[in-house]
Amino acid sequence: MEIKKDETLSEWFKGARAQGYSVPVAMCHGIQIAMKELNMSFAEVFELFVERAIIIQVGKTFIYDLRGHKALVPKG
Repeated sequence: MEIKKDETLSEWFKGARAQGYSVPVAMCHGIQIAMKELNMSFAEVFELFVERAIIIQVGKTFIYDLRGHKALVPKG
């Protein structure tokens, strides 16, 4: 699903749901936390999460790794 550069998480969520996408609420919460912790926009966090397979889209369903932004930090 396309994300507009200046789109907010709330706008995207409402649009996605209106188009029949299944979006976990935990994913939205995780994106909000990452936006704050990483000081990034919604579009930047979403793109990063997709690149790192924290968010995976299968058809109209989004699958979210519950580790969220913590999955970006190597253990050790």
